[in-house]
Amino acid sequence: MKILTLLFCFNLVAWAQFLTIEMTVEGMDCVSCVSGLDTKLKRLRGVESVTVDAAKKLVALKLSTNNSIRIDRIRDDIKGVGFTPKRARFTAIGKVLVEAREMLFVLESTNQRHSILSGFEKFSTLLHSGKPVLVEAFQSPGLTPQDLPVIELINVSAL
Repeated sequence: MKILTLLFCFNLVAWAQFLTIEMTVEGMDCVSCVSGLDTKLKRLRGVESVTVDAAKKLVALKLSTNNSIRIDRIRDDIKGVGFTPKRARFTAIGKVLVEAREMLFVLESTNQRHSILSGFEKFSTLLHSGKPVLVEAFQSPGLTPQDLPVIELINVSAL
């Protein structure tokens, strides 16, 4: 029974993570700095690939299975090389919870919590199922009064 419980917990962790992150970045006009950003992001544990497109002002990350990447870490690394991170678009697997009348998207493997600002009306049946879902959403740099990142849902799919 203990082995079965352990396998279930491991499976749940694998289902709660970011899959891709694309972030708009301002100020990428220095070629060597862009190269430095690419190198810095590729060194993060859990990053499978990085594409930096200075012309489109876009950084795209594909993440490996069982990663524990946090968007705020990506933002900090971008700031660290002198650029300004803006809006992020991501795909992730997690669960939706309602706490204190606020709808949250939670990545349980890292306990990352995101306040769902908009878009949930279209997906209410899936969001209230209590099962893990695949979410595509935007995240802006700001925080809620509870210090939670705010997301706008684009799409939600059942797993």
